[in-house]
Amino acid sequence: MEAYRSKDAKKIEEAYIHAAEVPFDTLRYAVYGMRGLKKMYGRYNPNCQSDYLSAAHNLIAGGECALKNINVNMEYISDEQTLEVLREAEPMMAEARSIMEELSGTDNRIDT
Repeated sequence: MEAYRSKDAKKIEEAYIHAAEVPFDTLRYAVYGMRGLKKMYGRYNPNCQSDYLSAAHNLIAGGECALKNINVNMEYISDEQTLEVLREAEPMMAEARSIMEELSGTDNRIDT
């Protein structure tokens, strides 16, 4: 809020950058988690399948929410170097979605 009150364009943009960086980190962790789930598929106690499924859905939901937040904030960022990094969010989420689809298509199917 302080940045907006100051009406300093640089401070305002820094606030938008920070507002995009936090969900970017969240998205990165969600993708990392999905990669981990992919590696451990079938290596867990079958009685834990609902826990596995819950983890996958939570990671996807967190990633989708983070991506929306990143995209909203990107509209107000002009720094090209920052935007270049933030543009990686879409491919990262695409990877997470792809892993979810892959897990959904395996034997012992996870219903999505």
